[in-house]
Amino acid sequence: MFRDREINAYERTVKASKEVMPHRYFLTTVFEDWEIVDRLQKPIHEIALTDCKVLARYSKSHLFPLIGVNDDRSRKCHYHAILLSEKPLNFDSLHKFNDGRSMDVRDYDGKRDCLIYTGRKHLPFYQTNVIHPRMKSGCKCNQCSISRALSPHIPK
Repeated sequence: MFRDREINAYERTVKASKEVMPHRYFLTTVFEDWEIVDRLQKPIHEIALTDCKVLARYSKSHLFPLIGVNDDRSRKCHYHAILLSEKPLNFDSLHKFNDGRSMDVRDYDGKRDCLIYTGRKHLPFYQTNVIHPRMKSGCKCNQCSISRALSPHIPK
């Protein structure tokens, strides 16, 4: 769960990224059941991170996700992600998996309530790097202008 100082830090990240990552979304992904986690043998936060990498690659956009997951198997298998992106995202790329997911995508206006919901009502996944559209990992090299612009504002 995010504490107040972490919420404040991510709120500053969202504000600082406005110029380099002007496209912002709030994504809710719900799976039919927990079978996807069992079949892939990955925790739900890794599935969410993989989805973010697919979005970055197919949209050809740098992406910074703030992810909150539900790990309670008595509830629906789902995750929420606040996505900060350099270009508009192509969410149709996630439908290709045909894995029984439903998605709700909304524009994110930068409000604190959404950060609190994602980080306190769900188990947060700390992403410390910008996802590069052509790399399987994050932009760690600082050769990328997006990564350089955002790295001082990302909580470590």
